[in-house]
Amino acid sequence: MTFATLLEELRQKAPNYRSLLDELVIAFHDLALYQLIGRTDLEVFSINRQLLEQYAPVFTPQQIQLYYQIVLEGVQEYQYATDGRSAFEMTLLRLLAFTPEKKNSGAVN
Repeated sequence: MTFATLLEELRQKAPNYRSLLDELVIAFHDLALYQLIGRTDLEVFSINRQLLEQYAPVFTPQQIQLYYQIVLEGVQEYQYATDGRSAFEMTLLRLLAFTPEKKNSGAVN
């Protein structure tokens, strides 16, 4: 699935984009917490255990922290955007564009 296809499918569902940003914040928080404690039997997670186990190994702790910060910035900027969709899409573009290596070097491409 391409990024454009994903965006189109989201638009067709007419979601609450603010809620989607909030869910991303929760997801990255839970992934960071899971990486630290490594257990899902505790009742401290909002997302399900299978997702934690599947995605925690995919990201480094540094990536999760960067993505968490990007999404938090998206939440803060949401109120200034002309519409929720554009705020959400810009946040997704930042998530795709930046990696810890690119942020440290200042490169975007």
